[in-house]
Amino acid sequence: MTIASINPKTKLQRTDGAVSVDMDGETVMMDIENGSYFALTGSGSYIWAALETPVTLDEIVAQVSEKFDTSEFGCVEDAVTDFVGKLFANGLVVETI
Repeated sequence: MTIASINPKTKLQRTDGAVSVDMDGETVMMDIENGSYFALTGSGSYIWAALETPVTLDEIVAQVSEKFDTSEFGCVEDAVTDFVGKLFANGLVVETI
């Protein structure tokens, strides 16, 4: 699967190779395989939490739209897809059934 093949109905989930912890509202993650660190805040932390179990992009978009003021995002679907695509490209998210 490539980033381009992620669509609104694709079920995604975090990989087992990423360890994360919440630290004062910021999610700090480490990719165990390559030792990379990542930090997420706000909707990024929320999306990461949503990816704990299999979820579609459509479901994440709906959850983010309900939870956050998305007026600054422009197209929420594009913003969520871009963010999840970056997680996917970094090996932190995989397609699941």
